[in-house]
Amino acid sequence: MIIYKNNNEYKALINQEKAMVSQLLEYQKNQKNLLMSFIVKFVDYLDDNNLNSIDEIASFVEELKDSIEICNDSINCAELINQALDKASNMKLKHNDASYKKIVTSYNETYFSNISKINENNTKILDVIYSISQNSSFDMLSESQEFLNNIDKRYKHVYNTPKEEAPTIIDKNFYANIGTDIQLNNIKENVEVEDTEEEIEEEEIIEQPNIISENTLLISESLQKVILPFTYDIAEKYLAEYPTEFTDIDDVIEKLYTIPLRSFRNPAIARFRETFRLMRERENSSIKDAIDLGLEMMFNYNLYPAIITACKNLDELDIYLAYLETGEVDKFKIFDIVYQLSPALSK
Repeated sequence: MIIYKNNNEYKALINQEKAMVSQLLEYQKNQKNLLMSFIVKFVDYLDDNNLNSIDEIASFVEELKDSIEICNDSINCAELINQALDKASNMKLKHNDASYKKIVTSYNETYFSNISKINENNTKILDVIYSISQNSSFDMLSESQEFLNNIDKRYKHVYNTPKEEAPTIIDKNFYANIGTDIQLNNIKENVEVEDTEEEIEEEEIIEQPNIISENTLLISESLQKVILPFTYDIAEKYLAEYPTEFTDIDDVIEKLYTIPLRSFRNPAIARFRETFRLMRERENSSIKDAIDLGLEMMFNYNLYPAIITACKNLDELDIYLAYLETGEVDKFKIFDIVYQLSPALSK
């Protein structure tokens, strides 16, 4: 606020107030950035969190989403204060105390109404941060601004994607240590409703292939791998362009399109995680939208999470979901889906 004394000090008071409001706005933005960086980190390591149930995770994620909305409200309040200060700074006034007192009074009213809301919001945010500290082993304060600036760049592969196609390039480091080895028929939800073999549409049960089919999502129990859709033409271009990175076509497929099956050991968590990543990394959506859709997909028990990973964009996922809802997944032609059971089970 501005404590007006006389018009000779008006400019100095405005400049002091600008510095204070700038710090206020920066603090609110940094608070949001801190929470955003934690949300992204939390999503990445859902399998390692200390929460006990899917419902608890969903509730915690909702709390995190609400915290971002609270931060946005505080930022908006700080910006309103800043706008009022700009108006006070640019106002052409008559050189008398009455004129200066009037504009200062108007600014102070804006300041007090918004700072009150900011203080209320900050109390809520501190409660959320405390909740985070109780529910996670991650140190939020260790995240740097550089990490935040690159949260949507971490999974873009170092190799340039050929212009003819934009395949889903996976981050091998991200999936390297998730989960443990699993079997498709043993996947269970950590909720009252459980996935069953009947709920997972098995388009085909095949013996271990010698050649992996193009444009096919292979979910293989016998191989303990998920292989994302690809084309041999694109794989060959990677091999030709980066001969020191890949030994052969199989190496390209293994390094760029293959995920351990254990990464999907908890289907509900995997559905949320893969939807969040699709929205943030391939759709460039807001964190709120990514969380909202992630929570919706989390409880879609008929949706195998690797299908989300295989979709290049939200349109592809929407098309699959439409067919899934009507029980006509055989009409989905964007890529084939093959579930490969172990030899013992397939007999």
